[in-house]
Amino acid sequence: SREINFLFFSKTLQPIKREMVFQIDLGVLNLNHRPGYAYVYNAEIYGSEHNGLLWLLEPYEWSLNGWRLSTIITFSKIWQSGNGSSWSYLWDVMTVPGKHEPLNIATHKIRYSLIINKQKK
Repeated sequence: SREINFLFFSKTLQPIKREMVFQIDLGVLNLNHRPGYAYVYNAEIYGSEHNGLLWLLEPYEWSLNGWRLSTIITFSKIWQSGNGSSWSYLWDVMTVPGKHEPLNIATHKIRYSLIINKQKK
């Protein structure tokens, strides 16, 4: 603990636990389910001649290609009561080559979380 004196006021600061976490995830097997051509085609439905909702997936193909990488860095503060807060930065990038339409996407997120200790100390 540390005591701060400012003019007529004094305040005792309690210790805070600080933590930084870095996590990286790399895709090993990257399966994707995309159309085999540039345009999505949905066949017509004639009465009972269809097989449920599987007609939605007919023009699509499974392929094993591309890569994905995501990272998270988190800064946390936890007070003596066990409660705390954390700020996180999440980054996710994915590349999927295709025959006609390749897909490249990246997302950036900032997350704020409250840490609540339900156990009494």
